[in-house]
Amino acid sequence: MNQLKTARPLIIMLLFSVFTIPISLFLNRQTDERITNILFNYSQPLFLLFLGSCRFHRWVKLVLLFLGYILYGYMCLYYMIGFHNHHWGN
Repeated sequence: MNQLKTARPLIIMLLFSVFTIPISLFLNRQTDERITNILFNYSQPLFLLFLGSCRFHRWVKLVLLFLGYILYGYMCLYYMIGFHNHHWGN
């Protein structure tokens, strides 16, 4: 019987997203942000990260992972630290 083998980067991305997305939802529960908006914004970089863990050419994987990590990091900063904080005068 074939066993399902999972890649280590895929497991790390799943664990990271399991912890950061609920924290972002909890921190933004009192703002006007809708839950679907937050989840949709996180889905785009996660899609790039999951594509980067697939079997593409090496340079395609690197570009997808780079873009995914940059966008995911920006979303974490945006929703968790408060780049959208209205008190900062943005």
